[in-house]
Amino acid sequence: MFNINNQSNLQSSNITFSQPTSYSNQIADVLLNLQQQILPLTPNCKFQHVLYNKADNNLMINKPPTKNVEQWEIILNNRKDLNSVPICLDNVEHEYLRLKLQQSYIIAIRTTLNKLYLELYEPTKEQVLNNSILLKNLITKLDKLNNKIHIIISKIRLLTMNDSQDHNNLKINMETYKINQSIKDSNNKIISNDCWNRLSILKNRFNTIKSKIDVLTNNDNNEDINHAILNVLELQQEGIVYLDKVVTKDIKDMNV
Repeated sequence: MFNINNQSNLQSSNITFSQPTSYSNQIADVLLNLQQQILPLTPNCKFQHVLYNKADNNLMINKPPTKNVEQWEIILNNRKDLNSVPICLDNVEHEYLRLKLQQSYIIAIRTTLNKLYLELYEPTKEQVLNNSILLKNLITKLDKLNNKIHIIISKIRLLTMNDSQDHNNLKINMETYKINQSIKDSNNKIISNDCWNRLSILKNRFNTIKSKIDVLTNNDNNEDINHAILNVLELQQEGIVYLDKVVTKDIKDMNV
């Protein structure tokens, strides 16, 4: 133990410290510069930022202790409007707190948006889906009703055509009946006129024969009288037969 300590003391006594060189001075300057960029109270600090938030006009703005009057005047003059409030970030910790605050705001906003989405959009989406299904069902029902309406319209047209045809047939039958009646009436008139004409002819013949008979009756010849009577009877018989034929023929024509 004693030997080891003595040896270490001897070695330490032999160490010589070198003087600082230009190279070590350059490293020291770089380290100092980095230190000044990190430390919050140094003028070259790279973590000094100024943010501007929106606020009311009545809000009192106080100068932070880390800024002098000139710096504070510059910060106030850089505001876009009077409603902007400057927020000074002087070190890494301030940056970190600012980021954490923004992160918490973002989380709160996203939570609120998700809640609104679940409360508003999801029921609306389901309602839209239900409405679309309902609309499809209604469209299907409308198509079926449209087909039924077309069928009913076709049946109505067919019925109206049949009714109109029946009506036309009824009109034709009525007109035919009237024509037949008029024909029958005209035939009756023609037949009656023809009969009267023929009867008048027979009457004229009878008068002629009667005059002849009267002439013959003035004679005493009975044979002539009998012969004349026979002639008259024959003529009457011929007239009756002729009249019977004519009437029979007219009756047949009327029945046709």
